[in-house]
Amino acid sequence: MEGIQIEESPDRFQEACAALGVWGLPDAAQHAARGLLAMQHRGQESTGIVTAAEDRDFHRFVAGGLVSEVLKPEVLSALPGDYALGHNRYATSGTSGGMHCGPTIERHAGIAMAINGNLPSTGHLEKTLIDKGIDISGLNDTEMMSNAVALYKMRGSPIHEAVMQAYPLFEGAFSGITMDEKTRTMVAFRDECGLRPLSIGRLGCGWVVASETCAFSPLGATYERDVEPGEMVVIDRDGLHPQQIVEARPHFDIFELIYFAAPDSVMLGRSIHDYRLEFGRRLAQEQPADADIVVPIPNSAKSAAFGYSQASGIPLDEALFKNPYIHRTFILPTQELREAAIRDKFRIIQDSVDGKRVVLVDDSVVRGSTTRNLAVMLREAGASEVHLRISSPPIKYPHIYGVDLKSRSELIAAKYDMDGIRDQLRVESIGYLSLEAMVAATGYPASRFDLSPFNGDYSMPSHVPLAR
Repeated sequence: MEGIQIEESPDRFQEACAALGVWGLPDAAQHAARGLLAMQHRGQESTGIVTAAEDRDFHRFVAGGLVSEVLKPEVLSALPGDYALGHNRYATSGTSGGMHCGPTIERHAGIAMAINGNLPSTGHLEKTLIDKGIDISGLNDTEMMSNAVALYKMRGSPIHEAVMQAYPLFEGAFSGITMDEKTRTMVAFRDECGLRPLSIGRLGCGWVVASETCAFSPLGATYERDVEPGEMVVIDRDGLHPQQIVEARPHFDIFELIYFAAPDSVMLGRSIHDYRLEFGRRLAQEQPADADIVVPIPNSAKSAAFGYSQASGIPLDEALFKNPYIHRTFILPTQELREAAIRDKFRIIQDSVDGKRVVLVDDSVVRGSTTRNLAVMLREAGASEVHLRISSPPIKYPHIYGVDLKSRSELIAAKYDMDGIRDQLRVESIGYLSLEAMVAATGYPASRFDLSPFNGDYSMPSHVPLAR
């Protein structure tokens, strides 16, 4: 339709990418596709797989779209080999859509790479590549990272040493997996803060590396360990070889626990569902509401709403649900079309809310337009009152590590006080989980996390000017 720009929703922090590696398993592409499908929530723009076969050549297929749309049986059958990298993309840099699909390959160096994360600062990396005569025009941060590793690989370094040599050039949040075409050695690595997750699972005599542990269960893999902050783990025929590249400064992105990760994934020793249940319980204690039912905004707020219901004694009713056949939302040129898109995406069971006082639970509010429209829809369906409860603190600063939100002017909590937010969202009351209660619910000290969207304290201080 002319005049309509199709992009991701402007009202949510979008998921980071998903990276996956399969080492030493027959039909590795099949395993990679199933693992990527389990992590589809981390990126819906494009997907792709690179395999290495006994002929020692890379085989690659990437395309825009969902895993089920792109990685058809006939595609997977044309990707031979026992070694694979996979990637689901959500664009944090570079053009969205079909361009910059991962995994990347550098055929002259014989390496492939899949990255989950974002480099807010690429000045040092760009300068190094330009000084070495590499044309970086049109490259995104992942492609520049791949070029940097390739640069050292072509100088004769084995792949793990090439990663170590290029590592100081990478300034930001990243979890990466790279593979050598000839030796089929695989290397998994994380930034010094461990902002983005990366785990290793065992399957028979082979290995699976994934951005989330939810990718393991469909394959029958068992969790082995995480790649630690600042660490590199080399996988070859002799097993796992961990090596600390730089001193670790653990600051895990707490938004993985709040929103990004799948509920069945395990991070920092607990399921994501369990964290969110506890967020909801503490939210009910801090922000009670006199209401008849608790209604979650699907899908990531379900666990928090369940916890809120448990702690408050108010019945849970999933009266609001998503159309399962709509995978993307749209930025549309008029308010009427934007509201229509939300109504297409969400539906309400009217009998459940008619005449009821509703506690609407969400995991976070960024700009607020979706939340406002859902509150209005609940009222139109007959709800007598709508009380909004949010299982995280107010987002007052941009999330720059893996999300394309760079300005405070986009954030509703940075522009309004509590009364102003309540009025903007058209609800009777609003209550956020406090920062202290959220951190306490994790069982870890605040120093273990990057809390920058809430307090402006960025784990990598050199990037702060980008977020102001």
